[in-house]
Amino acid sequence: MKKSGGVLILSAGAAGLGIVIGAISAAFLYLIDWGQHAVWESGWIQFKYAPLLICSLGGILIGFCQRYLGDHPKNLHGAVEEIRKTGRLEYAHLPNGLISAFISLIFGASLGSAAAVVNLLGGLSTWASDKLKKLSSWLRIPESTPDRTLVHRLARRWPNVLAISVAVVIFIIGIKDLYGGGVLKLNEPFAWIDLLWSIPMALLGATGGALFLGLGRWMKQRLRFLKQKPILRGVLSGCVLGLIACFLPMMLFSGQLYLQQVYEQAAILGFWMLLWIALARLFLINLLLEGGWKGGQFFPLMFASVAFGLSIKNLFPFVPDSAAIFGTMAAMITIVLPKPIVVLIVMAIFFPPQYLGISAVGVSVVMFGDWLWKRIKERVVNKTNRFTNHSLVD
Repeated sequence: MKKSGGVLILSAGAAGLGIVIGAISAAFLYLIDWGQHAVWESGWIQFKYAPLLICSLGGILIGFCQRYLGDHPKNLHGAVEEIRKTGRLEYAHLPNGLISAFISLIFGASLGSAAAVVNLLGGLSTWASDKLKKLSSWLRIPESTPDRTLVHRLARRWPNVLAISVAVVIFIIGIKDLYGGGVLKLNEPFAWIDLLWSIPMALLGATGGALFLGLGRWMKQRLRFLKQKPILRGVLSGCVLGLIACFLPMMLFSGQLYLQQVYEQAAILGFWMLLWIALARLFLINLLLEGGWKGGQFFPLMFASVAFGLSIKNLFPFVPDSAAIFGTMAAMITIVLPKPIVVLIVMAIFFPPQYLGISAVGVSVVMFGDWLWKRIKERVVNKTNRFTNHSLVD
């Protein structure tokens, strides 16, 4: 077969696999949406304590998933790290992970679908890469250009790049009905002064992120005795979620659907209620992840940061809405998920583009603070070492 014909067949195969990957990933989100409606829109859930019963049942199922399907899928940070280090995301346990994520999300977990989607896109892309490699070998298309630079690597792996690009485009087009309207619309326009206000709000957001991480470490220690008891762990976390949701329904799901509501009712809710909402969400994210529930942190952290930022605005009404929301949000998420570029891309996708500068300021504050903290620690260590050496000499 001529080389040009082989390249054409390989290109068609890559594009076809990309379409399949994008369509499956989008269909998974629609399946979750359908499952949530099926579970939570039945007539009997008007009963006041229905969330407690539903979430407890979900906890039982999650416990069985943990015991018989394994601890899959990876969390968002773990999946991104594996892709960065190896260029792959193993897909052997992908079906098991999707079942666990599906059950978690339809039974009201205070988590998002980002982790499942990244695992799905990454796993299927790795699977497609393996198939394309076999097809390329069958077509006898020689490997070109050594892996000397990023451009060379992309040139060598162009079928994979083509498949992933097509998959992402199909996926974005496919979910436009779910997310096409955006998730938050602000009443006030962007003003350049908002960038300055973003700095103190980013510092507060970073504090919230540090609180979240500290809470996670504390909870991991306290729940260590349940590590070998997945069903009990799932039930207990589900019961806590359901009990809180009976009195605070905003704790259910990722929080995406409640962002606009919290923003519009911020003045009515007041400082203490907004702060309670933010802290309860941070607590439940950690509890559910330790309890074996599966899901992502992006949207839940967005929701918590919006509530936290607006609670501060209630104390200081002169702070612009955009700075209170996006400055706090960008900093908090960057602290928890230290991938600044990924954070900015996600915020650019889901929020109005005119506020992206505020998000960039929030991310920059965290990055500068991290750099400054490392320099300070380095100087302290150097001074300590010099003092120790001098003492030994003397």
